[in-house]
Amino acid sequence: METQYSNSQWKHWSTLTLLILVSAIFVFAGCGKKKSSVNPYGYNPYGYGNGTCASCTGNSQFMLAALGVVYTAQGQPRMELGLEFFGAGQAATQNSYTQYSGQVQAQGRLYVNVGDYQCNMAPGQYNVTTVQPGTMEYQSIYDLMLVATPVSGGAGVQLQISLPSNFVSARTSSQVGMDGRTYPYRLQNPVYINTASCRFFLE
Repeated sequence: METQYSNSQWKHWSTLTLLILVSAIFVFAGCGKKKSSVNPYGYNPYGYGNGTCASCTGNSQFMLAALGVVYTAQGQPRMELGLEFFGAGQAATQNSYTQYSGQVQAQGRLYVNVGDYQCNMAPGQYNVTTVQPGTMEYQSIYDLMLVATPVSGGAGVQLQISLPSNFVSARTSSQVGMDGRTYPYRLQNPVYINTASCRFFLE
């Protein structure tokens, strides 16, 4: 005896089959995704020196990676300074601060989106290294002198950078810089480019 189905029964089975197929697609699509994790203690896995500082002097140890941004009046990034900070000896980094007091050096990259003619600062990308080590007292950094050199083939001239009195603090969520690297810390307060009259505020 041949079984017969009503229109309503066919509609029910076709709807159920469609739901099963859609669910299977979502399950298989999600299988290939992996969650990315961010180390809250400041280590930058995409660092310029992979935890080492080629330009640092003495026994340097990676502490944290911090990003400072200068914004235009319209709220757009004018420049971005991403630095890895290195201490001497056993520098301990915690979630929101460093238990360190002593010499500090840095390396990283400067991105200039909007240049400044008076400061002789051209737009472009610059590699940043330490010229004169500064001093770090917990979250405060004093008198760190850096130099920014245009990346290979880039425009602009070498820039002198001074961090006279700056502050690093943990971000509520890590920020990705223009270089694609992850920065769990924020670099704040003024930065001087070439001369004391060329002062920009990092935030």
